[in-house]
Amino acid sequence: MGEPLAIGLDIGLSTTKAVAFDTSGAVIATAVRDSVNTQPKQRWVEREPETFKQMIFEVLADLAAQTAGREFAGISQAAHGDGVWVLDGAGKPLRPGILSLDSRARRFAAEFAAEPLRSKLISAIGQLPMVSSAGPELRWIKENEPAVYAQIAYVLFPKDMARLWLTGDVAQDYTEVSSGFTDLQTQEVSAEVFELYGIPELSHAVPKVLRSTALAGGLTPEAAAATGLPVGLPVAAGLHDVVAGSVGVGAIHSGDVSVVAGSYCVNQYITDTPVTGDWMTRSFIRKGLWNSITASPSSSTNMDWFGRVLLPDLVESSRAAGRGSFGFLDTIFDGLEPLSEASPYYLPFLYGSPLPVDASAGILGLRSWHTRADTVRAVFEGIALNHRHHLDKLPIPDAALPRIMGGISRNPIWGQMMADLLGREVEISSAAEPGALGVAMAAFVAGGFFADLDEAVSQMVRPGRRVAPGPDADLMEARYARYVALLEGLTNWWDM
Repeated sequence: MGEPLAIGLDIGLSTTKAVAFDTSGAVIATAVRDSVNTQPKQRWVEREPETFKQMIFEVLADLAAQTAGREFAGISQAAHGDGVWVLDGAGKPLRPGILSLDSRARRFAAEFAAEPLRSKLISAIGQLPMVSSAGPELRWIKENEPAVYAQIAYVLFPKDMARLWLTGDVAQDYTEVSSGFTDLQTQEVSAEVFELYGIPELSHAVPKVLRSTALAGGLTPEAAAATGLPVGLPVAAGLHDVVAGSVGVGAIHSGDVSVVAGSYCVNQYITDTPVTGDWMTRSFIRKGLWNSITASPSSSTNMDWFGRVLLPDLVESSRAAGRGSFGFLDTIFDGLEPLSEASPYYLPFLYGSPLPVDASAGILGLRSWHTRADTVRAVFEGIALNHRHHLDKLPIPDAALPRIMGGISRNPIWGQMMADLLGREVEISSAAEPGALGVAMAAFVAGGFFADLDEAVSQMVRPGRRVAPGPDADLMEARYARYVALLEGLTNWWDM
């Protein structure tokens, strides 16, 4: 039968993957499904409960079929954070889940970002809620769907819904509940924050909170029948997906830095004391560690939209050749003129931005001689520029090595852009699926095969490719300064 495997379930905004790993971190099998979202109104992005549940079961059934006859140590899950799911007392969803690309609650997010609530929230929880955070979204439900609000017994996040369908048990974990419900200092759930959000009635709605590697239950007979996995298979509590990615690249100690170029632009810095500022400060994988995060929904989703809407011919031919949606990026830059100050700029704000205004996306500086490849590179660069804008907010020491992950990070042009922009060496993760790897390590710990995540990381994470700043570093610094000037110059227009 071979050595035991662990399953990492990584639930994304675009795709959901179930990946089986052995104890060396090698990928044994992978199953993928498209994540189905709905946009019933402007600014609304939701997911239907039954569709979500069936997707979880289908992707796991596919993986189980590929690994028939193998022994499993356990399973764990991560998902895109923020947004919110609300359940009744029987654990049934009261409405479709609200996703982290949703911006219906912008009025309440703006209210929380203004004094006096701003200072109170930063002091209480170490961050201001984003427009898609659970606090503003729950306040929106209270004001706009009072019948739903009155029935709320549990508040969950997406990966907690997946675990509920696998185990039948309602719970959260500390990496996710700290997105807006825990005291900054104690890292425990705080009733005060519900008062600040104007939803004091929901202070009871946070279920039990577990450590990410804790055993959260076993696979139910229903889930086992639907997936082909064994009844009682250990299920770990799981992690917020950006934390799972950090674990998957081995960034688990104070001073470590990780970057996720995924659906969200996520930039993380781990500390052993809470540090607050213009960022989110959340609990990390164990008590006594905090994770400072700057993020916005403005990373590789831009490349996904650009390809799907403007380059469908290249995307389809790439898929048909078995190279995935972004496979065309391997050749589109062939023969492209070197980057220069005359190259166009792209503002990657299709779904949101890190700015305090309702910024939108756009290409600036486009000229008649620019080609399709020039615009694709502009999108690449715009995503990198936005990551630099985020990272500049964090008090990262000069000696820190950013560990970078995400689909577009594997493209050598984008990795070099990041090294040039940051003016420091970066490490591009060698893990094909770092988020899934992170939760698989949690599953191995919960199943008793590793003592803790430190041991799991030492056995399962391999060093990535180092990239040093190159000849374009000075040019990229100048382009970054102009990018910041563009944001400043457009702020008044966006705010009209």
